[in-house]
Amino acid sequence: MRVSIKVRLFASMRDHAGVKDADVQGKNVGEVLDSLVNAYPLLKTQIFKEDGDLLPHVRVLLNGIAISDLDTELKIGDEIAVFPPVGGG
Repeated sequence: MRVSIKVRLFASMRDHAGVKDADVQGKNVGEVLDSLVNAYPLLKTQIFKEDGDLLPHVRVLLNGIAISDLDTELKIGDEIAVFPPVGGG
């Protein structure tokens, strides 16, 4: 079942989308990210490789916990956060 999910964007992700939060739908994390890049096309190259896999430096959190399995099912009330690479030094 597809649910509406709030996606929080940080740093350069916000700049590319022009928003800090987006409400999109999907039944799993991958579908939500696909919906996100359909709504905000400039995010596509910031999140996905050309083959559609998640870029290795992008961090996705589901309810505050880092995940890597884009097939993770979602339920009403879940929240996703997407982080670009973080530099420091």
